[in-house]
Amino acid sequence: MPSPISPDNAPFDGRWWSPDEQSHVVGGRLELESDVWHVTLFGWLGPWTGRSADDVEVPSVIHGQIGITLVSLLDLVPGGWSASANDPPYETRISANTVIVGVHATPATRFTQAGVRLVHLNEWAKRRPWSFGSATGGTYTQTVTFTEPAEETATLTGATARLWRSWGQEGGDLSAVTMTSDEWVYFDFEAPIDLDTVEHDWVRPLQNFIELAAAARSPVVELTVTPEGADEGTRSASVVSAASRSAPRRTKQPFQFIFTLDDVVFGDIVPEWWKLHGDVGVVADLVASLRRKGGYVSSQFLTGASAIEGYHRHRFGPTKRSQEQKDRIKRIVASASDEDQHWLKQQLAFSHEPSFSNRLDDVVALAGPLFPTAVGDLNAWRKWVKDGRNSVAHRDPSMVDLDNEWHTTVRVTATIEWLMTLVLLREVGVPDTVIETGVRRNRGLQAATHHLREARPDWFV
Repeated sequence: MPSPISPDNAPFDGRWWSPDEQSHVVGGRLELESDVWHVTLFGWLGPWTGRSADDVEVPSVIHGQIGITLVSLLDLVPGGWSASANDPPYETRISANTVIVGVHATPATRFTQAGVRLVHLNEWAKRRPWSFGSATGGTYTQTVTFTEPAEETATLTGATARLWRSWGQEGGDLSAVTMTSDEWVYFDFEAPIDLDTVEHDWVRPLQNFIELAAAARSPVVELTVTPEGADEGTRSASVVSAASRSAPRRTKQPFQFIFTLDDVVFGDIVPEWWKLHGDVGVVADLVASLRRKGGYVSSQFLTGASAIEGYHRHRFGPTKRSQEQKDRIKRIVASASDEDQHWLKQQLAFSHEPSFSNRLDDVVALAGPLFPTAVGDLNAWRKWVKDGRNSVAHRDPSMVDLDNEWHTTVRVTATIEWLMTLVLLREVGVPDTVIETGVRRNRGLQAATHHLREARPDWFV
Protein backbone atom coordinates (compact mmCIF):
# COMPACT_ATOMS: atom_id res chain seq x y z
CA MET A 1 0.00 0.00 0.00
CA PRO A 2 1.21 3.57 -0.62
CA SER A 3 3.33 5.15 2.10
CA PRO A 4 1.55 7.86 4.15
CA ILE A 5 4.55 10.05 3.30
CA SER A 6 4.42 10.25 -0.49
CA PRO A 7 5.38 12.85 -3.12
CA ASP A 8 1.72 13.56 -3.82
CA ASN A 9 1.09 14.60 -0.21
CA ALA A 10 4.15 16.82 0.39
CA PRO A 11 5.08 18.99 2.29
CA PHE A 12 5.35 17.45 5.78
CA ASP A 13 6.17 19.02 9.14
CA GLY A 14 8.16 16.96 11.61
CA ARG A 15 10.97 16.71 14.16
CA TRP A 16 14.57 16.14 13.01
CA TRP A 17 17.92 15.24 14.53
CA SER A 18 21.36 13.83 13.76
CA PRO A 19 21.94 10.18 14.78
CA ASP A 20 25.13 11.45 16.49
CA GLU A 21 23.19 14.11 18.46
CA GLN A 22 19.85 12.45 19.21
CA SER A 23 19.16 14.68 22.20
CA HIS A 24 19.18 17.81 20.04
CA VAL A 25 15.87 17.87 18.13
CA VAL A 26 14.63 20.69 15.89
CA GLY A 27 11.44 21.28 13.96
CA GLY A 28 11.42 21.40 10.20
CA ARG A 29 9.52 20.89 6.97
CA LEU A 30 10.20 18.21 4.33
CA GLU A 31 9.27 19.40 0.82
CA LEU A 32 9.55 18.27 -2.78
CA GLU A 33 10.47 20.86 -5.40
CA SER A 34 11.53 20.14 -8.99
CA ASP A 35 11.89 16.42 -8.20
CA VAL A 36 14.33 17.15 -5.35
CA TRP A 37 13.50 16.48 -1.70
CA HIS A 38 14.80 19.05 0.74
CA VAL A 39 14.28 19.77 4.41
CA THR A 40 14.15 23.23 6.00
CA LEU A 41 15.24 22.96 9.62
CA PHE A 42 14.25 25.63 12.12
CA GLY A 43 17.60 25.59 13.90
CA TRP A 44 20.85 23.63 13.86
CA LEU A 45 21.40 19.90 14.29
CA GLY A 46 23.59 19.65 17.37
CA PRO A 47 25.35 21.96 19.78
CA TRP A 48 26.66 25.26 18.46
CA THR A 49 30.37 26.03 18.91
CA GLY A 50 30.18 29.73 18.13
CA ARG A 51 31.78 29.39 14.72
CA SER A 52 30.32 30.49 11.42
CA ALA A 53 27.78 28.11 9.91
CA ASP A 54 30.03 27.83 6.85
CA ASP A 55 32.69 26.19 9.04
CA VAL A 56 30.39 23.52 10.49
CA GLU A 57 30.05 20.18 8.75
CA VAL A 58 26.58 19.00 7.77
CA PRO A 59 25.64 15.55 9.10
CA SER A 60 25.76 12.70 6.56
CA VAL A 61 22.39 11.39 7.79
CA ILE A 62 19.32 13.04 9.29
CA HIS A 63 16.66 11.11 11.15
CA GLY A 64 13.19 12.44 11.73
CA GLN A 65 9.64 11.71 12.71
CA ILE A 66 6.52 12.95 10.94
CA GLY A 67 3.57 12.16 13.17
CA ILE A 68 4.33 8.58 14.21
CA THR A 69 6.23 7.77 10.99
CA LEU A 70 10.02 7.41 11.04
CA VAL A 71 11.95 9.12 8.24
CA SER A 72 15.59 8.90 7.11
CA LEU A 73 17.33 11.46 4.89
CA LEU A 74 20.56 10.29 3.22
CA ASP A 75 22.97 11.48 0.52
CA LEU A 76 22.66 15.03 1.81
CA VAL A 77 23.71 18.23 0.06
CA PRO A 78 23.90 21.52 2.03
CA GLY A 79 21.70 24.25 0.66
CA GLY A 80 22.51 27.24 2.87
CA TRP A 81 21.89 28.78 6.27
CA SER A 82 20.27 31.85 7.74
CA ALA A 83 21.94 33.19 10.89
CA SER A 84 22.74 36.39 12.78
CA ALA A 85 26.41 37.13 13.48
CA ASN A 86 27.92 34.13 15.30
CA ASP A 87 24.58 32.88 16.60
CA PRO A 88 23.41 29.39 15.64
CA PRO A 89 21.47 29.33 12.35
CA TYR A 90 17.77 29.85 12.82
CA GLU A 91 17.12 28.16 9.48
CA THR A 92 19.09 25.41 7.71
CA ARG A 93 18.33 24.14 4.20
CA ILE A 94 19.52 20.69 3.14
CA SER A 95 18.68 18.58 0.06
CA ALA A 96 18.31 14.80 0.34
CA ASN A 97 18.85 12.50 -2.64
CA THR A 98 17.52 9.52 -0.69
CA VAL A 99 14.38 9.59 1.48
CA ILE A 100 13.31 6.41 3.28
CA VAL A 101 10.04 6.34 5.19
CA GLY A 102 9.27 3.80 7.90
CA VAL A 103 12.73 3.17 9.37
CA HIS A 104 15.74 5.00 10.71
CA ALA A 105 18.45 3.90 8.26
CA THR A 106 22.08 4.82 7.61
CA PRO A 107 24.38 4.12 4.63
CA ALA A 108 25.42 0.95 6.47
CA THR A 109 21.85 -0.42 6.64
CA ARG A 110 21.32 -3.64 4.68
CA PHE A 111 18.06 -5.01 3.32
CA THR A 112 16.78 -8.56 2.93
CA GLN A 113 13.82 -7.87 0.66
CA ALA A 114 12.64 -5.28 -1.86
CA GLY A 115 9.26 -4.74 -3.53
CA VAL A 116 8.87 -2.85 -6.80
CA ARG A 117 5.78 -1.44 -8.51
CA LEU A 118 6.19 -0.07 -12.02
CA VAL A 119 3.86 2.03 -14.16
CA HIS A 120 2.99 -0.69 -16.70
CA LEU A 121 3.45 -3.81 -14.56
CA ASN A 122 -0.33 -4.29 -14.10
CA GLU A 123 -0.99 -4.31 -17.83
CA TRP A 124 1.97 -6.59 -18.57
CA ALA A 125 0.83 -9.17 -16.02
CA LYS A 126 -2.73 -8.85 -17.36
CA ARG A 127 -4.30 -10.60 -14.35
CA ARG A 128 -7.70 -9.11 -13.55
CA PRO A 129 -8.53 -9.89 -9.89
CA TRP A 130 -12.07 -8.54 -9.81
CA SER A 131 -15.37 -10.24 -10.55
CA PHE A 132 -18.82 -8.70 -10.22
CA GLY A 133 -22.15 -10.26 -9.35
CA SER A 134 -25.69 -9.38 -8.38
CA ALA A 135 -28.73 -11.06 -6.88
CA THR A 136 -32.39 -10.08 -6.77
CA GLY A 137 -33.81 -12.48 -4.18
CA GLY A 138 -36.07 -10.03 -2.41
CA THR A 139 -33.32 -7.50 -1.80
CA TYR A 140 -31.10 -6.39 -4.64
CA THR A 141 -27.48 -7.16 -3.85
CA GLN A 142 -24.40 -6.31 -5.87
CA THR A 143 -21.04 -7.86 -5.02
CA VAL A 144 -17.42 -7.31 -5.94
CA THR A 145 -15.13 -10.26 -5.38
CA PHE A 146 -11.34 -10.10 -5.20
CA THR A 147 -9.59 -13.32 -6.17
CA GLU A 148 -5.86 -13.21 -5.60
CA PRO A 149 -3.97 -14.50 -8.66
CA ALA A 150 -1.49 -17.29 -8.13
CA GLU A 151 1.97 -16.09 -7.17
CA GLU A 152 4.58 -16.51 -9.90
CA THR A 153 8.20 -17.17 -8.90
CA ALA A 154 11.59 -17.13 -10.61
CA THR A 155 14.92 -18.30 -9.21
CA LEU A 156 17.75 -15.85 -9.85
CA THR A 157 21.38 -15.80 -8.80
CA GLY A 158 21.26 -14.02 -5.46
CA ALA A 159 17.49 -13.78 -4.99
CA THR A 160 14.06 -15.22 -5.63
CA ALA A 161 11.67 -13.00 -7.61
CA ARG A 162 7.93 -13.18 -6.89
CA LEU A 163 5.09 -11.63 -8.89
CA TRP A 164 2.38 -10.85 -6.36
CA ARG A 165 -0.92 -8.95 -6.43
CA SER A 166 -1.74 -6.52 -3.60
CA TRP A 167 -5.17 -5.58 -2.32
CA GLY A 168 -6.33 -2.55 -0.36
CA GLN A 169 -9.48 -0.70 0.64
CA GLU A 170 -10.13 2.92 1.51
CA GLY A 171 -13.24 4.72 2.66
CA GLY A 172 -16.25 2.83 3.83
CA ASP A 173 -18.45 5.79 4.72
CA LEU A 174 -21.98 6.40 3.47
CA SER A 175 -20.94 7.58 0.01
CA ALA A 176 -17.96 5.65 -1.32
CA VAL A 177 -15.63 2.70 -0.90
CA THR A 178 -12.46 2.41 -2.96
CA MET A 179 -10.69 -0.89 -3.54
CA THR A 180 -7.26 -1.02 -5.16
CA SER A 181 -5.06 -3.83 -6.40
CA ASP A 182 -1.64 -3.70 -8.06
CA GLU A 183 1.05 -6.06 -9.27
CA TRP A 184 4.36 -6.07 -7.41
CA VAL A 185 7.62 -7.89 -7.96
CA TYR A 186 9.29 -8.85 -4.69
CA PHE A 187 12.93 -9.87 -4.42
CA ASP A 188 13.93 -12.06 -1.49
CA PHE A 189 17.71 -11.71 -1.28
CA GLU A 190 19.97 -14.58 -0.32
CA ALA A 191 22.19 -12.14 1.60
CA PRO A 192 21.46 -8.60 2.86
CA ILE A 193 22.49 -5.82 0.47
CA ASP A 194 22.65 -2.02 0.55
CA LEU A 195 20.14 0.31 -1.11
CA ASP A 196 22.40 1.25 -4.03
CA THR A 197 22.75 -2.44 -4.92
CA VAL A 198 18.98 -2.93 -4.63
CA GLU A 199 18.36 -0.21 -7.18
CA HIS A 200 21.25 -1.04 -9.55
CA ASP A 201 21.17 -4.85 -9.58
CA TRP A 202 17.45 -5.50 -9.12
CA VAL A 203 15.17 -2.53 -9.80
CA ARG A 204 17.07 -1.44 -12.94
CA PRO A 205 16.95 -4.84 -14.75
CA LEU A 206 13.26 -5.25 -13.89
CA GLN A 207 12.46 -1.79 -15.23
CA ASN A 208 14.40 -2.47 -18.44
CA PHE A 209 12.54 -5.78 -18.83
CA ILE A 210 9.05 -4.25 -18.57
CA GLU A 211 10.07 -1.39 -20.87
CA LEU A 212 11.28 -3.94 -23.43
CA ALA A 213 7.90 -5.67 -23.30
CA ALA A 214 5.98 -2.40 -23.49
CA ALA A 215 8.32 -0.59 -25.92
CA ALA A 216 7.71 2.41 -23.68
CA ARG A 217 8.95 3.97 -20.46
CA SER A 218 7.87 2.25 -17.26
CA PRO A 219 9.12 4.32 -14.30
CA VAL A 220 9.11 3.22 -10.67
CA VAL A 221 5.91 4.05 -8.82
CA GLU A 222 6.84 2.52 -5.47
CA LEU A 223 9.91 0.88 -3.97
CA THR A 224 9.81 -0.78 -0.55
CA VAL A 225 12.66 -2.39 1.38
CA THR A 226 12.83 -4.58 4.49
CA PRO A 227 15.82 -3.88 6.78
CA GLU A 228 17.99 -6.72 8.02
CA GLY A 229 16.77 -7.97 11.39
CA ALA A 230 13.21 -6.66 11.00
CA ASP A 231 10.45 -8.71 12.62
CA GLU A 232 8.25 -10.74 10.29
CA GLY A 233 5.27 -8.50 11.05
CA THR A 234 7.20 -5.25 10.54
CA ARG A 235 5.94 -3.14 7.68
CA SER A 236 8.43 -2.55 4.87
CA ALA A 237 10.02 0.88 4.58
CA SER A 238 9.26 2.97 1.50
CA VAL A 239 12.00 4.63 -0.56
CA VAL A 240 9.89 7.60 -1.66
CA SER A 241 12.82 9.27 -3.43
CA ALA A 242 12.87 6.36 -5.91
CA ALA A 243 9.37 7.12 -7.20
CA SER A 244 9.34 8.96 -10.51
CA ARG A 245 7.57 12.31 -10.54
CA SER A 246 7.32 12.25 -14.33
CA ALA A 247 5.72 8.82 -14.56
CA PRO A 248 3.05 8.57 -17.27
CA ARG A 249 -0.34 8.11 -15.66
CA ARG A 250 -2.13 6.86 -18.76
CA THR A 251 -2.81 3.14 -18.78
CA LYS A 252 -1.13 1.23 -21.58
CA GLN A 253 -3.53 -1.42 -22.86
CA PRO A 254 -2.20 -5.02 -22.88
CA PHE A 255 -2.67 -5.26 -26.66
CA GLN A 256 -0.12 -2.46 -27.04
CA PHE A 257 2.61 -4.63 -25.53
CA ILE A 258 4.98 -6.62 -27.68
CA PHE A 259 4.56 -9.47 -25.22
CA THR A 260 2.77 -9.99 -21.91
CA LEU A 261 2.82 -12.62 -19.19
CA ASP A 262 0.36 -14.63 -21.30
CA ASP A 263 3.08 -15.13 -23.93
CA VAL A 264 5.90 -16.33 -21.66
CA VAL A 265 6.60 -18.33 -18.49
CA PHE A 266 7.61 -16.04 -15.62
CA GLY A 267 9.93 -18.63 -14.10
CA ASP A 268 11.77 -19.01 -17.44
CA ILE A 269 11.84 -15.56 -19.05
CA VAL A 270 12.92 -13.61 -15.94
CA PRO A 271 16.06 -15.70 -15.26
CA GLU A 272 16.93 -15.52 -18.98
CA TRP A 273 16.60 -11.74 -18.89
CA TRP A 274 18.71 -11.45 -15.73
CA LYS A 275 21.42 -13.55 -17.34
CA LEU A 276 21.34 -11.44 -20.51
CA HIS A 277 21.19 -8.18 -18.57
CA GLY A 278 24.23 -9.25 -16.58
CA ASP A 279 26.13 -9.35 -19.88
CA VAL A 280 24.61 -6.36 -21.70
CA GLY A 281 23.28 -4.19 -18.89
CA VAL A 282 24.98 -1.11 -20.32
CA VAL A 283 23.44 -1.80 -23.74
CA ALA A 284 20.00 -2.26 -22.17
CA ASP A 285 20.49 1.08 -20.39
CA LEU A 286 21.38 2.77 -23.68
CA VAL A 287 18.26 1.36 -25.37
CA ALA A 288 16.12 2.42 -22.41
CA SER A 289 17.55 5.95 -22.57
CA LEU A 290 16.30 6.24 -26.17
CA ARG A 291 12.76 5.97 -24.80
CA ARG A 292 13.31 9.00 -22.58
CA LYS A 293 12.41 11.58 -25.17
CA GLY A 294 13.53 15.17 -24.97
CA GLY A 295 17.32 14.83 -25.15
CA TYR A 296 19.52 16.49 -27.74
CA VAL A 297 19.08 15.05 -31.23
CA SER A 298 22.74 14.23 -31.83
CA SER A 299 23.30 12.70 -28.38
CA GLN A 300 20.26 10.43 -28.81
CA PHE A 301 21.58 9.25 -32.17
CA LEU A 302 25.03 8.56 -30.76
CA THR A 303 23.43 6.68 -27.87
CA GLY A 304 21.75 4.39 -30.41
CA ALA A 305 24.97 3.92 -32.38
CA SER A 306 26.82 3.04 -29.17
CA ALA A 307 24.13 0.49 -28.31
CA ILE A 308 24.67 -1.22 -31.68
CA GLU A 309 28.43 -1.39 -31.31
CA GLY A 310 28.30 -2.38 -27.64
CA TYR A 311 25.85 -5.17 -28.33
CA HIS A 312 27.93 -6.48 -31.24
CA ARG A 313 31.03 -6.65 -29.07
CA HIS A 314 29.04 -8.59 -26.46
CA ARG A 315 27.44 -10.95 -28.95
CA PHE A 316 30.52 -11.76 -31.03
CA GLY A 317 33.26 -11.12 -28.51
CA PRO A 318 36.79 -9.93 -29.31
CA THR A 319 37.97 -10.70 -32.83
CA LYS A 320 41.16 -12.74 -32.96
CA ARG A 321 43.67 -12.38 -35.73
CA SER A 322 43.88 -15.26 -38.16
CA GLN A 323 47.27 -16.59 -39.15
CA GLU A 324 46.78 -15.01 -42.57
CA GLN A 325 46.22 -11.60 -40.96
CA LYS A 326 49.26 -12.02 -38.73
CA ASP A 327 51.41 -12.89 -41.73
CA ARG A 328 50.08 -9.94 -43.72
CA ILE A 329 50.89 -7.46 -40.93
CA LYS A 330 54.34 -8.95 -40.57
CA ARG A 331 55.02 -8.51 -44.31
CA ILE A 332 53.75 -4.93 -44.33
CA VAL A 333 55.76 -3.93 -41.27
CA ALA A 334 58.90 -5.61 -42.63
CA SER A 335 58.62 -3.60 -45.83
CA ALA A 336 58.76 -0.28 -43.94
CA SER A 337 61.88 1.50 -42.79
CA ASP A 338 63.21 0.70 -39.34
CA GLU A 339 62.16 4.09 -37.94
CA ASP A 340 58.55 3.65 -39.15
CA GLN A 341 58.00 0.04 -38.13
CA HIS A 342 56.96 0.73 -34.53
CA TRP A 343 54.40 3.37 -35.59
CA LEU A 344 53.08 1.17 -38.40
CA LYS A 345 52.66 -1.81 -36.08
CA GLN A 346 50.54 0.32 -33.74
CA GLN A 347 48.36 1.51 -36.61
CA LEU A 348 47.73 -2.04 -37.81
CA ALA A 349 47.11 -3.48 -34.34
CA PHE A 350 43.32 -3.40 -34.77
CA SER A 351 43.13 -3.81 -38.54
CA HIS A 352 41.54 -7.23 -38.07
CA GLU A 353 38.55 -5.76 -36.17
CA PRO A 354 35.27 -5.53 -38.10
CA SER A 355 34.26 -2.06 -39.26
CA PHE A 356 31.23 -0.31 -37.80
CA SER A 357 29.45 -1.01 -41.09
CA ASN A 358 30.15 -4.74 -40.65
CA ARG A 359 28.83 -4.58 -37.11
CA LEU A 360 25.66 -2.91 -38.36
CA ASP A 361 25.07 -5.73 -40.84
CA ASP A 362 25.57 -8.39 -38.16
CA VAL A 363 23.16 -6.73 -35.72
CA VAL A 364 20.51 -6.15 -38.39
CA ALA A 365 20.70 -9.85 -39.24
CA LEU A 366 19.99 -10.70 -35.58
CA ALA A 367 16.85 -8.53 -35.57
CA GLY A 368 14.95 -10.92 -37.83
CA PRO A 369 12.75 -10.27 -40.85
CA LEU A 370 10.77 -7.29 -39.54
CA PHE A 371 13.53 -4.69 -39.59
CA PRO A 372 15.04 -4.51 -43.11
CA THR A 373 11.76 -3.57 -44.80
CA ALA A 374 11.07 -0.98 -42.08
CA VAL A 375 13.89 1.29 -43.32
CA GLY A 376 13.35 0.95 -47.07
CA ASP A 377 16.78 0.92 -48.68
CA LEU A 378 18.84 -0.95 -46.09
CA ASN A 379 22.13 -0.01 -47.77
CA ALA A 380 21.28 3.69 -47.71
CA TRP A 381 20.16 3.45 -44.07
CA ARG A 382 23.35 1.64 -43.07
CA LYS A 383 25.55 4.20 -44.85
CA TRP A 384 23.72 7.08 -43.19
CA VAL A 385 24.10 5.55 -39.70
CA LYS A 386 27.79 4.78 -40.34
CA ASP A 387 28.53 8.26 -41.68
CA GLY A 388 26.57 9.92 -38.89
CA ARG A 389 28.46 8.02 -36.22
CA ASN A 390 31.86 8.56 -37.82
CA SER A 391 31.24 12.25 -38.50
CA VAL A 392 31.59 13.03 -34.81
CA ALA A 393 35.11 11.61 -34.53
CA HIS A 394 36.25 12.09 -38.14
CA ARG A 395 34.93 15.44 -39.31
CA ASP A 396 34.66 15.52 -43.09
CA PRO A 397 32.44 17.74 -45.32
CA SER A 398 31.32 14.64 -47.22
CA MET A 399 29.95 12.96 -44.08
CA VAL A 400 26.52 13.36 -42.50
CA ASP A 401 25.95 16.53 -40.49
CA LEU A 402 23.74 15.37 -37.62
CA ASP A 403 22.65 18.92 -36.76
CA ASN A 404 21.88 20.20 -40.23
CA GLU A 405 20.08 16.98 -41.14
CA TRP A 406 18.27 16.76 -37.83
CA HIS A 407 14.96 15.69 -39.42
CA THR A 408 16.63 12.52 -40.68
CA THR A 409 18.63 12.11 -37.47
CA VAL A 410 15.45 11.98 -35.39
CA ARG A 411 13.78 9.46 -37.73
CA VAL A 412 16.84 7.22 -38.02
CA THR A 413 17.30 7.24 -34.23
CA ALA A 414 13.75 5.93 -33.82
CA THR A 415 14.55 3.02 -36.13
CA ILE A 416 17.73 2.24 -34.17
CA GLU A 417 15.63 2.03 -31.01
CA TRP A 418 13.41 -0.54 -32.72
CA LEU A 419 16.39 -2.41 -34.15
CA MET A 420 17.83 -2.96 -30.67
CA THR A 421 14.40 -3.72 -29.21
CA LEU A 422 13.91 -6.53 -31.71
CA VAL A 423 17.42 -7.88 -31.11
CA LEU A 424 16.99 -8.00 -27.31
CA LEU A 425 13.53 -9.57 -27.60
CA ARG A 426 14.89 -12.39 -29.75
CA GLU A 427 17.95 -13.00 -27.59
CA VAL A 428 15.96 -13.24 -24.37
CA GLY A 429 13.84 -15.95 -25.99
CA VAL A 430 10.54 -14.31 -26.94
CA PRO A 431 9.24 -16.37 -29.91
CA ASP A 432 9.31 -14.71 -33.34
CA THR A 433 5.58 -15.30 -33.80
CA VAL A 434 4.88 -13.42 -30.56
CA ILE A 435 7.22 -10.59 -31.58
CA GLU A 436 5.65 -10.24 -35.03
CA THR A 437 2.13 -10.15 -33.60
CA GLY A 438 3.11 -7.75 -30.82
CA VAL A 439 4.96 -5.35 -33.11
CA ARG A 440 2.01 -5.27 -35.51
CA ARG A 441 -0.40 -4.47 -32.64
CA ASN A 442 1.96 -1.96 -31.01
CA ARG A 443 2.37 -0.04 -34.29
CA GLY A 444 5.48 1.75 -33.02
CA LEU A 445 7.74 0.32 -35.72
CA GLN A 446 5.12 1.13 -38.33
CA ALA A 447 5.06 4.74 -37.10
CA ALA A 448 8.86 4.92 -37.21
CA THR A 449 8.77 3.71 -40.83
CA HIS A 450 6.10 6.25 -41.73
CA HIS A 451 8.11 9.16 -40.31
CA LEU A 452 11.34 7.93 -41.91
CA ARG A 453 9.59 7.76 -45.30
CA GLU A 454 8.50 11.40 -44.86
CA ALA A 455 12.10 12.49 -44.17
CA ARG A 456 13.77 10.22 -46.76
CA PRO A 457 11.32 9.27 -49.50
CA ASP A 458 14.33 8.35 -51.69
CA TRP A 459 14.92 5.30 -49.44
CA PHE A 460 11.49 3.90 -50.31
CA VAL A 461 11.39 4.09 -54.11
